[in-house]
Amino acid sequence: MIFTDRFLSNWMGALSFGPFILMRPKYESDKGLHVHELEHSRHWWFTFLTFALIWWLTSDPIFLSIGVGIYGVLYKLSKKFRLLIEARCYEQQIAHYPPERNVLFAAQHLSKNYNLGISLEEAMKILKIDADGFYRP
Repeated sequence: MIFTDRFLSNWMGALSFGPFILMRPKYESDKGLHVHELEHSRHWWFTFLTFALIWWLTSDPIFLSIGVGIYGVLYKLSKKFRLLIEARCYEQQIAHYPPERNVLFAAQHLSKNYNLGISLEEAMKILKIDADGFYRP
């Protein structure tokens, strides 16, 4: 994990790309945000290792190359994939906060910052956030 304000959009607290995580220094102690970004890294590693296994079984180096970049390509090009990944990461994040913490921000980010075409209400339903902004699994 690298603590920096560089390379991050104003609304971002952190950013994952592959095995690397950039995080704003002010969120250094935010356990939920750490978990969110680690979840992205876990997904990347799973994808990479799956293609590395295919490479090992087939000896075709193209699979190793695909494994390095396919997660990012799918994330960028597929709204369904991006929604699935971000919903999972936000669920992990808000589950690490105390039950009395309002987590409406997660639904707000999901609905407006990822080009998913979903409403705030849909994001709240996906993330199991009630009308008062609290996580209710």
